[in-house]
Amino acid sequence: MNTTKTGFNIVAERKVSGTVGTWTEYLVVSRGSDQRYLLATATYLGIGFANDYFNLDKETYELPSSINNQTVAGILGEWVIGGEACINADELGFEFTRLDDQEMHHWLTKSGWIDNVNVDAVRAATAEFDIT
Repeated sequence: MNTTKTGFNIVAERKVSGTVGTWTEYLVVSRGSDQRYLLATATYLGIGFANDYFNLDKETYELPSSINNQTVAGILGEWVIGGEACINADELGFEFTRLDDQEMHHWLTKSGWIDNVNVDAVRAATAEFDIT
């Protein structure tokens, strides 16, 4: 598991494609506000403009290892993305207390994560997160 500075554990990752390019999303677990745990999708944020790092002579991007003290993760469309992954604000996620909650399976299916993760992986992430 990968515990980030943002207070969650990464359970799984997947590649997603859209009109602006391809990026990585992460299934994360953290403390819930109403229940014991929260499952949600997280991504990196834009930390710079990709064109600022395009070398015309070499016709390639030359990305630094960090921008404004934030680690560079890659390019997504017009943006250099990086820093700490953060939970998507437009997604509610799913809060639960019990690992055998049938609604968790439903949320994993609805959010498209069911093919990338199982309950054992979520269990391992909650145990390492050490939520008491």
